[in-house]
Amino acid sequence: MKTLIMGLGRQGYRILELLLENGFDSVTVYDRSKEVVTQAEKQFGNRIHVLERSPLGKNAPEIVLSSFELLIDALPSIWSYPLLQAAAKAGIRAVSVSFLEEDFMVLDDDAKETGALIVPDCGAAPGFSHLLAGYSVR
Repeated sequence: MKTLIMGLGRQGYRILELLLENGFDSVTVYDRSKEVVTQAEKQFGNRIHVLERSPLGKNAPEIVLSSFELLIDALPSIWSYPLLQAAAKAGIRAVSVSFLEEDFMVLDDDAKETGALIVPDCGAAPGFSHLLAGYSVR
């Protein structure tokens, strides 16, 4: 599955490790920190590909994103909503580990129209906290 991880902070980097440990042959990554990207290249070699520029800097980021089947958004919250908007327009699957203040249900029409699947708020909090709340009412 052609996968893009946007953001290699603590969560994004760990997700990259887990994907590569569990059957993903190759993952494309983006992070604005060249230091973090260099570290990932040293650790994972040719198992990762680096996206040199963020698709969010483009006029039509959905064009870049449409070449991927799965987007994992591990960016700071301020960038997550525009990224998920582009993913919905691109018609791809996207999982966000960032907290979104915005009403992500606004993305529903675009997602239905393009066949996209958008799963927001799947990080530590919210995300893991949602799982614990669900488990507590069982």
